[in-house]
Amino acid sequence: MSESFYTIKEIAIHLKVSEKTVSNWIKDGALESYKVGRLVRISEEHLQNFLTNKNGEN
Repeated sequence: MSESFYTIKEIAIHLKVSEKTVSNWIKDGALESYKVGRLVRISEEHLQNFLTNKNGEN
C-alpha cells in the first residue's frame, strides 16, 4: 500500500488558502511535512491530522 503525498500548492488549492499560509503552517509546526532536497511534501496522514486538529480548535 502506498501513501499519497501532496505539494504545498496542492494543499493550498484544496483548502482554498495561499501557498504562503501552508508554508507558515509548516514553519510553525502545525502541519508536518517531509523535505527531499528542495522539495516539500505533505503526506495524506499528516494532512488529515492537521485538519482534525484545526477543526477541534474551533
